[in-house]
Amino acid sequence: MVDVPSVPPIAETGVWAPTIPALQNGWIPSGGPVNPAADEGLLNWPIQELANRTSYLKAAVDDLRQVADVEVTVGAGGQYASINEALAELSRRRPAFRSGGFTATIRLLSGYVMREQVIVSGVSLGWIEIVSDEPEVLIDRAYLTEMAGERYPAFAAMMGGVLPRISALFSMMATGAAANRAGVMVWGGGFASVSAGAGVKNAGAEGILVTHSGEIFAMNSIFSGAGSHGAHFAGGVSGTVHGADLSGAADRGLFATHGAVVNAVLANCAGSVQGGIRATRGAQVSAISANTQAGTSPSATDIVVAEGGIVFASGAIGGASQATNSVSGSGIIFR
Repeated sequence: MVDVPSVPPIAETGVWAPTIPALQNGWIPSGGPVNPAADEGLLNWPIQELANRTSYLKAAVDDLRQVADVEVTVGAGGQYASINEALAELSRRRPAFRSGGFTATIRLLSGYVMREQVIVSGVSLGWIEIVSDEPEVLIDRAYLTEMAGERYPAFAAMMGGVLPRISALFSMMATGAAANRAGVMVWGGGFASVSAGAGVKNAGAEGILVTHSGEIFAMNSIFSGAGSHGAHFAGGVSGTVHGADLSGAADRGLFATHGAVVNAVLANCAGSVQGGIRATRGAQVSAISANTQAGTSPSATDIVVAEGGIVFASGAIGGASQATNSVSGSGIIFR
């Protein structure tokens, strides 16, 4: 009878065995440690190599399974030089279900300057979060050179892609071209989520651009100082900029058109050159208690409807382009 507890296990090195030896007629059957040159352990030789492969494959699978919280760092002295490098590594993994969820975090180290574009197409990275050690992270606008959809975005979710959750506040530098340089763009069924206090300030064009079927959740986020609109929604899209700072835009704080539906309750669209909110071509904006006033006093350009636009503006600060609570050929502003 075999004394099971005393039997030594096959040693597993975790190194991939290039071949598996086949037992041959005429070999002297022998067990124990593998030493083919001395005709020792021949029966264990193929088992040994199979065990090595099994150990190697298990380690590879374990590396791909995301079963616990993980944080990686980006920047000088960090694990990766760029956000894209960190995403390439994390995206190899497959997150496992865990009650309450888990987090995979990319932490931008102090001194990191974003000299890249994060463009996600056809893959969901929503289980990853981007945070920063600094209160603001600079974006070198000169590096926004790849067109995605209709713009050169710092961040983009396209064709069903889901961006990592943006939980850092970025600010574009006045380098390179400003035209068509957007902060966060969602296009073609993509999705983006921006945490409170996070976002992209001073975008060359739109702070947020959501177009051609897409969605963004950016409650209490910051997209101030945009070179075009603070947030632009167009073409069967939806989004939440509830409580967001869309102020100081060179055009409108919020522009919604072509059937877009936007929650802009308590949004700050003040100080935008062309006015606070414009809803046109069947767009619907809920701007309850929003600040839409461009100047020091209410103006007809603060809230504008055209071509069937609808704005719910109860408690909003600012003027209106037409008499409120009355339908016109331009639309209606409820107050």
